[in-house]
Amino acid sequence: MVAAGIGLSIVPQMMLKHHATPGCVSLPFAPPVPEREINILYNPLRFQSKAAAAFRQEAAAALSPQNSSIASDAQQ
Repeated sequence: MVAAGIGLSIVPQMMLKHHATPGCVSLPFAPPVPEREINILYNPLRFQSKAAAAFRQEAAAALSPQNSSIASDAQQ
């Protein structure tokens, strides 16, 4: 809809690098910048390779509240 000139969209900045549309303009948000929560989605009833299981565990640890910058800022 944006490219057709009949709408606008709020998109993650990382999307802009891979899906640039000629004629469209990107405007960053002024502070405070909106935040979004992300999750890890998997099916525990399906086979999971060792690599996938290791990635899930590492990602969960990296995304835990004690590792977030927000948690760090709140503790200071």
